[in-house]
Amino acid sequence: MVGNDTGTLAGRLRAETIRQLEQHGEALPGSEQVDRDVASNGGSVEHRIIQRARQLATEADIGPGLQRVRRYARMLGYGATFLAILLGALAALQAFDQGKAVVNFYWLLLVLLGLNLFSLLLWLFGLLASNSPAAGALGQSGAWLLKRWVQWTSRTGSNDIPLAGAWLGVMLNGAQGRWTLSSLGHALWASYLVGGLGMILILLAARQYDFVWATTLLGEQTFIPLTQALAWLPTKLGLASPSLEQISHSRLGADPLLLAEARRAWAGLLISSLLLYGIVPRLLLLGLCRLLQRRALRNFRLDTSRPYYVRLRQRLVPAATSIGVVDADDSSPVDGAAGTSRTGELAVPDHAAWLGIELDPDTDWPPLPLEPDRDLGRVSDRDGQHRALGRVEQLGSTPLALALPMQRSPDRGLARFIGELASAHPQATWLVLLDPHHAKQADTGERDARMVDWYALAAHGGIEADHISQLLIAAKPAMKGTDNG
Repeated sequence: MVGNDTGTLAGRLRAETIRQLEQHGEALPGSEQVDRDVASNGGSVEHRIIQRARQLATEADIGPGLQRVRRYARMLGYGATFLAILLGALAALQAFDQGKAVVNFYWLLLVLLGLNLFSLLLWLFGLLASNSPAAGALGQSGAWLLKRWVQWTSRTGSNDIPLAGAWLGVMLNGAQGRWTLSSLGHALWASYLVGGLGMILILLAARQYDFVWATTLLGEQTFIPLTQALAWLPTKLGLASPSLEQISHSRLGADPLLLAEARRAWAGLLISSLLLYGIVPRLLLLGLCRLLQRRALRNFRLDTSRPYYVRLRQRLVPAATSIGVVDADDSSPVDGAAGTSRTGELAVPDHAAWLGIELDPDTDWPPLPLEPDRDLGRVSDRDGQHRALGRVEQLGSTPLALALPMQRSPDRGLARFIGELASAHPQATWLVLLDPHHAKQADTGERDARMVDWYALAAHGGIEADHISQLLIAAKPAMKGTDNG
């Protein structure tokens, strides 16, 4: 039975959780029967994986376990927010010169807004420097704390630890990880500034302070323009800010009567600066990152090129078409006059154009009966690759099937050429791995590792995982065709 959530984040998160549980241990109870049931149904590879995870989720206690992990994460977030508010309040308290009624305006502003601005610049640099940033210190610290907390509170024999690993693996990686960590950082810094603002309001309400600025190296020609620039936006919004004369008279050592006249104006500028240049931008960025995080989570897809999913695919997707399998003893076809035995359906469209790449000399070409205009030949050298690229560019809307030897180990040159073909042909491209009949006896671990390499190559070339097929062929004693490349 397929639930409505087989294409949602919840379904994919369950699949990742099952992966965490199985790839480091044994298969879950009942997985063999579930694999057979799912293999008999249709759908994409990801759909089948999610459907399988849904059927196994009940036995593994995944639903309630994920709810516990999310609850722990929320509690940890609330604790971090409280700590940020407390740190902001303590920073503001320390910036006030205890026992004195005079406050250095710019020192107080530097303690609160200066650190905030520095962290904001670091965030922007990290955002621009990499499209796929790592979790960083904030994410790693949060992940470590969450795992330790889950470990301390989980009951013996529960799956909460791998469940936490699966949840963190989804939330802290890829695009959703970028915006999740960005949202967390903006929320903590906004909390820090709110804590500082709250402490300032308490101190200003409880005591009377005069604001001054002081310097050893800089003079009025620096601080007066800086203060005017800082007061520009609050003034435009009708908020209180000191005048030019009040700024000039507020240097350390000025007449206390003059300082008293500017007291409210400086307090207004301090509060409005924290709001307009600190808290409001952080809240706006927090809202934007939350929207981007939700979009990234909606677009999250399973990485079916992972070794675990490649092995699982072999069990969930029925075998591809088998062509011309020859009996090893008498060299006669297994069945059929034409020497063809079909054990399933090849996913490649019937009207696709076929191109053979670096096939063995004894591999017959084409592997399927093709019309002449759909046979692009086979290539094995650089000159053939150039000619093949020209032919592929002229295909138009015709799908393209690239036939390669299953037993070959993909290298950078082959990956580059397949990427060039996929770029030259914006329509759907399939990767068909020609698998000789005798290779079925090869070591299973070696075949799985080779399939992982092919899936990684396809992902690098922009070919979807569902567009990879295996084709069993007969090894011929001699090549019947010629190299058209």
